[in-house]
Amino acid sequence: MLVLSSQVESYLADREKGSLHDLKDQLGLMRVLTKQAARVTRVRDIPPAIAWAMQNLRTGRPRPVHLEFPLDVLSASDEVAFAAPGRRADGPADPDLVEEAARRLAAARRPRIWAGGGAVSAGAGAELLRLAEWLQAPVLTTAMGKGVFPEDHALSLGAGSRDPAVAEFLAEGDVLLAVGTRLSAMETRGFAVRLPPTLIHCDVDPWEIDRNYPATIGLVGDARATLQGILAALARRPDAPPVTAGAKALFGSAVARSVAEVRSAARARAAERGPKELAFCEALRAALPPEAILVADMTLVAYTAIRFFPCVLPRTFLFPRGFGTLGFAVPAAIGARIGRPDRPVVSLAGDGGFLFTGQELATAVKYRLPIPFLVVNDQAYGVVKRSQIDTFGNRTIGVDVTNPDFVRLGEAFGARAVRLGRLEDLGPVLERALGADGPTLVEVVPPVAPEAVPHHAAEGRTGRES
Repeated sequence: MLVLSSQVESYLADREKGSLHDLKDQLGLMRVLTKQAARVTRVRDIPPAIAWAMQNLRTGRPRPVHLEFPLDVLSASDEVAFAAPGRRADGPADPDLVEEAARRLAAARRPRIWAGGGAVSAGAGAELLRLAEWLQAPVLTTAMGKGVFPEDHALSLGAGSRDPAVAEFLAEGDVLLAVGTRLSAMETRGFAVRLPPTLIHCDVDPWEIDRNYPATIGLVGDARATLQGILAALARRPDAPPVTAGAKALFGSAVARSVAEVRSAARARAAERGPKELAFCEALRAALPPEAILVADMTLVAYTAIRFFPCVLPRTFLFPRGFGTLGFAVPAAIGARIGRPDRPVVSLAGDGGFLFTGQELATAVKYRLPIPFLVVNDQAYGVVKRSQIDTFGNRTIGVDVTNPDFVRLGEAFGARAVRLGRLEDLGPVLERALGADGPTLVEVVPPVAPEAVPHHAAEGRTGRES
């Protein structure tokens, strides 16, 4: 994303004179938040600055670039020359390292693949699918990588490593190919997940290699080009594993049975710990076509959806991983619907998160966007409340929310609004909302909405509530 902002006049910038909108070290702040940030001080420098910014956007790890323009530069004029647009410069990793990676993968007895958002950004889904089937390697994705490998495939472990059965199965491999993932603290439960002894780490950003886990082989390059190189190197090897006939040939194989057992164990554990969240995610998946885009906020149901809202296409599950931004779902769903008007788009937020940005419902009404805004009402910041209950013996503070009447609130904005209290009504409600001439606010209430108090805590209160 290219961010253009104004700045106070050049002679006042960075002097803290109290000008309107004057911010202490605005450029320094933006350098922390973005990939690159620069100030343009002459009109003639605007075209090369824009070209520089666009080249940064197209190269390496995707992150925002910021340019700021003092007000006197914005109001000035000059003769300028426009630069030719740049092209994406990322290529495959070092060919010798690609050959070595192919050798290790060909010799692996229990290969595993872990794919992240970088594989999505590179458009590497087809190469990932071909490589996994060739190696008969089970594939796990991160939350950001959901859908880059179809989650209905016989080799799909789904998304997220938080379930013990998934983490154990991952660790039992002898070679792990990590593609476009930082192997971050969020994805590895604070680096508690054990990885196979041989780690082949592919990332476009050299800073990520060896940063969180030591790599046996570090492949710095575009994920798609690098996977193409591995596939070509495998094809040249005399000891390459036999090419399978595709997904159908793998169903019923020993590795597919193992993957199915892991997924079954994960589902059984989820049904025990959060039955309402699981039921809601499965009903939501059944109600939406494969190409639908689910935009999730930081809420209890969304955490469950990482694993139990399976995706077969990339960019169909949007989630604020990392920063954990409450209020993400509403404006991001509006952006997704405008960006992809051919796709159904659904926003999923908790009541607390919705109240951060719910006023953007006015934007959806203004542009008549047929987005169902699901608001799961548990009258709390549910994720934090559960954490406090589990950590502090059922004592909580600052986690209960006093809500408006969400149906009346939606109607006040000019949107359709309904209250959902039966799970079997979810499909018909979404069908009507997606076909409407504008947004629909859907308040999800008990017994459909999960309680912020987990059932194990509700059954065994200690009497220590504050």
